[in-house]
Amino acid sequence: MGFAGDLEEAQPKLADRQVGVVLSDCILPRQRTWKDLYEELQKRDFPPPLIVTSSIADDCLWAEVLNLGGYDLLVKPFDGQEVARVVSLAWRGWTEKIRRLTVATAGHGAFHAARTA
Repeated sequence: MGFAGDLEEAQPKLADRQVGVVLSDCILPRQRTWKDLYEELQKRDFPPPLIVTSSIADDCLWAEVLNLGGYDLLVKPFDGQEVARVVSLAWRGWTEKIRRLTVATAGHGAFHAARTA
């Protein structure tokens, strides 16, 4: 688990390790938003789900987060059980996606090797 105060601080931390879930406020320092972070995450081989947080959450923001590719929106103040539930589901979905991609890639390599033998 890690923490970054802004996108610039987050970038090297994201580059140095495999991150499974990212939580971010909808508004970041230095005139950045969660959308900037989302774009940065999409550059990764296995982009983690992004959960956006806001104290001024409404249906419009929730729809925007989901429509643009975010995983979910959590409203502040947080309900601990809801945070645990959403993060757990995001983590499980991400690990399952990686597992499927790994199996598909390994299977494709085996198929290719069998065809060329």
